Amino acid sequence: MPQLTSSTGVLAHLTYEQRFSHLIVAVFLAGVLQLIFGLLELSRFFSLIPRTAHMGFLNGLAIMMFLSQKTTFQVCDASARQLDMRFGECEKQGRLEWMSLHDPKFWTTAFIVAMTAFVMHFFPRVPRVGRLLPPTLVVAVLAVAIEFGLNRPLLGYNVRTIGETSPLAGSLPSLRLPQFHHVQDWPAVFWCATSLAAVGIFESIMTIQAVVDLTKERRLTRSVCRRECVAQGVGNVVCGVFGAMGGCSMIGQSTGNVLNGARHRLSAVVCGLATFAVVVFASPVMERVPVACLTGILLVIIAHTFHWPSLRLVWHLRITDAITLVLVTSLAAAINLAVAVIAGVIWQSLVNGWTSGQHLRVASTTLETIEVEMRPALLTQTVTARVYRLHGVLLFSSVVAFREFFDIETDPPVVVLDLADTRLADFSAAAALKEIALRFADADKTLVLRHLDPQAMDLLLGHDIGWIATGPHVVMKRGPPQNEAREEATVVATPRSTRSAFHAM
Repeated sequence: MPQLTSSTGVLAHLTYEQRFSHLIVAVFLAGVLQLIFGLLELSRFFSLIPRTAHMGFLNGLAIMMFLSQKTTFQVCDASARQLDMRFGECEKQGRLEWMSLHDPKFWTTAFIVAMTAFVMHFFPRVPRVGRLLPPTLVVAVLAVAIEFGLNRPLLGYNVRTIGETSPLAGSLPSLRLPQFHHVQDWPAVFWCATSLAAVGIFESIMTIQAVVDLTKERRLTRSVCRRECVAQGVGNVVCGVFGAMGGCSMIGQSTGNVLNGARHRLSAVVCGLATFAVVVFASPVMERVPVACLTGILLVIIAHTFHWPSLRLVWHLRITDAITLVLVTSLAAAINLAVAVIAGVIWQSLVNGWTSGQHLRVASTTLETIEVEMRPALLTQTVTARVYRLHGVLLFSSVVAFREFFDIETDPPVVVLDLADTRLADFSAAAALKEIALRFADADKTLVLRHLDPQAMDLLLGHDIGWIATGPHVVMKRGPPQNEAREEATVVATPRSTRSAFHAM
């Protein structure tokens, strides 16, 4: 996904205000794409995501959240400190450096992080009070009290706060329509919008699944996914209209709400309204919260997001499933969540296609005496035919093995292919049947297909060329005759619902 606002991204030649304008357009378009995705109910395709990809998604997201906390232990470099730059400006310009282990600020920051994580984990277990007060509120008050009541007055090792990172604008939002006419790089904007929409939808669906796994109160349904996509699309369109940052269902916040006792969407509504009220009317108070406190809260959420059983499970999975888990985890942490999940689905689809093709086999090859109607004289004659009974799925990955089942040179003039226990999966199956039929016809022999299911009949008649229905059968005629004795070579297919009947030339 292109970094539209980065000073080293694809729009580096533009000013920051122009780059930000491009981002707002991308957010608006992402909302439109998500809205369309929800209205068309395309979320039903999320059933293609394997469980290993879901676990890898959670692990990759947890790793991303963990790595993003590194700025808590970073400071502006020496030249930026001389200019008295805020941390947010230093981060935007890439002028950061790590704290020294000999710096007391490092240890006071680490103490607040550890204290916050400890209280977040154990406070909900306190009888009565633990269920009454949310631990996030408790640790925020405690961290502010320690920072401004003990650390700064007595020790002087200031821990960076939210206000010292970047000031909060405590004002109501104003209408700021996307400036489409100022866009100078539409491909970058569309690619960013598509990536934002995909990541948002993936994370939202995965968040719902994670909440379902935590609460065990309901199951993930198509209507829930559709409603989530539509609501998210509307929200991002509104964000684009007001010049705000887009968003999606946050697995960290949702996990935190569930851990605090939330069970329904009312908690998210209250959280949103409370956040709006705090930012607009109490931003000076929020600016005093140490960033280390937020890091401690996120560490607990990260610990609940990461699928810890997967560390042990990966050694028991099949190698292909283990690769899916590791692949999605790695790509989610290194690139983005959408690319990771799509790569996992593609890999698993290739694996399933290959393994399904390896199960095709010939159960038996026997000789049977059957009655054959000879054309054009329409005389009935008893002949001996070889019967191949096929088991499994005939698809693109099993065509090579399918070709090797037949011995055309030694087979009798009539050969029967029994497909009662076989499923034709794709057009490659129909093409393989046609190829074998024509090879038999070239040898002046007839191939008879019997016991085809309705799906196979539809595949041959409706989605292939050259098959013709003759009564209850399907025949395929092959080009001009090679000699006068044989006027045409016919391949007969008998449905499972009809009595077996065979025609030979």
